[in-house]
Amino acid sequence: MKRQLQIFMLLVLAVSLVLAGCSSSNNGNSNAVSTNTPAEDKGNQAETNDTEKEKEKDPLEMSWYVVYDWVTITPWGEDLSTEWIKNDQNVQINWVAANGAADQNLNNMIVSGELPDVITMDRGAKIEQLVQAGMLVALDEYIDKYPNLKKWLGDDAINMLRSSDGKLYQFPNWYTGSGELGGNAGWMINTKIYKELGSPKLETFTDLENYLTLAKEKYPDITPLDVQEQFRGFPVIYSGFGENKPFFNVDKTYFYQDGDQLLPVFDDPALKEALLYTSRLFRNKLITQDAFTQTYDQYMEKVNSGKAAVVVSVDAFNQGHEGSLPGKGVDEEPLYKAIWTIHKEGLDASKIKPDPKYRTGWNSTLITKKAKDPEAIFAFMDWMTSPDGQRIRFDGPPGVLWDEIGDDGVVIKTNKYTDAELEKMVLTSDFNWVANGNYFGEIDYKTKMKEDEGVRPWTAWSTLAQKEVYGQTSFDATEFENIYPAPDSDEGIADQKIAEIMQELLAKAVFAKDDSEVEKLLAAAKADAEKAGIAKVVAFKEARWKENLVKLNK
Repeated sequence: MKRQLQIFMLLVLAVSLVLAGCSSSNNGNSNAVSTNTPAEDKGNQAETNDTEKEKEKDPLEMSWYVVYDWVTITPWGEDLSTEWIKNDQNVQINWVAANGAADQNLNNMIVSGELPDVITMDRGAKIEQLVQAGMLVALDEYIDKYPNLKKWLGDDAINMLRSSDGKLYQFPNWYTGSGELGGNAGWMINTKIYKELGSPKLETFTDLENYLTLAKEKYPDITPLDVQEQFRGFPVIYSGFGENKPFFNVDKTYFYQDGDQLLPVFDDPALKEALLYTSRLFRNKLITQDAFTQTYDQYMEKVNSGKAAVVVSVDAFNQGHEGSLPGKGVDEEPLYKAIWTIHKEGLDASKIKPDPKYRTGWNSTLITKKAKDPEAIFAFMDWMTSPDGQRIRFDGPPGVLWDEIGDDGVVIKTNKYTDAELEKMVLTSDFNWVANGNYFGEIDYKTKMKEDEGVRPWTAWSTLAQKEVYGQTSFDATEFENIYPAPDSDEGIADQKIAEIMQELLAKAVFAKDDSEVEKLLAAAKADAEKAGIAKVVAFKEARWKENLVKLNK
């Protein structure tokens, strides 16, 4: 998920209303923000801007650490959007670099007590440890005063983010609230190769195997099926062997749902079928032979050059967009086409749901007790997650690409800069760590549908693919939020061991000489998992899951 969401943050265009400035809060030391909706904003825009411009804005400066090795963030103020926020809103963010040792740096900060003001990180037991250590600021007193988060996320989803003490410490990123889930994972086909091979039916695993065999014969210099770096596409293959089997069953949760109970994934018939099928394809050289050794860059080089007939990926959404940029089209069509999830014969295709998505989003941002003015920081984040803040992030500040907003909430482009001038502009950067996915999806789709028909297949590739395919095959996994044991607990240690057993099983099974060896490897992995304590781990997660169902009124 990390890699998929790294690129996802680079996506373009969500629009909203004109940004209103921050005003002083009642206590005199916190920045308040406009909370107008798009409809309200259009009517109040001039009055609000005039009023806010007259007010003195209190300066707000914060240190912010994003706990990912892969993150490199443009310094604050060096792109047009953050420069505008810095000058207009009097906000300065000092990003703290991970320098390739994100988790280690965080641990050092915790031990030394030298925390930054703000931290963005994966959700889970680590956040609860920070809560128990008394290092985080509870946000409950702010969520009604600054209402955007509550409005767009909803009370049920907020409850899912509460810690064991009942308080809210997490400001979610890429949440969807009650809106569409979106989606990233799935399958895509090379349009050129598909047409040249006669555009055959490509729905079931039998169809796929026949198609890959044909592609291998016709195009010996291409990869029939590419599976992303380190074989990250396998969990998506697994999900096609059963209804409502999200890919996290085999790369994160290690259980599968059977009615009102959870069972160890090593007992899942779908896992056995997926391993047997994948191993056979690999033996027949229908899957890239460097599946476990290729890097992400090597994989994307093949995608961008059209050297794969079919791709299965946890981030086909973004990779297909990149591979189908202008200039890579075939007969006025993009190089790649998103297709419905490949599945086992006899299953209901509408119930094949590979991509687990949480309405609470991807990760969370936390305010630490080192912050001098946590309310001001929350107010800023709440503005950033609002339609006006999100629009600045995706369309840039007013006066560059737009001056006005249409009745549908989409900006009206000014077209006052040439393409050459736009090329030199750094409009925005990766600072959207409180992204409102619900709003983004709505406005992004409206924006792309207004694009010229002649260029839409490229500019709207990911939007349309998500709307028509990937978003439709997402699994609402909100009820499985916060089910994981603490890493240093008995269950947590066992959970890590089970993860290692699964990774080893996949690597060995793919290289197995025949089906009999695959079955023996699976049996051995199951025995190892039982010895490691998978029963108690699944029982722990099931108990947490049932608590979540109560929170969600299910």
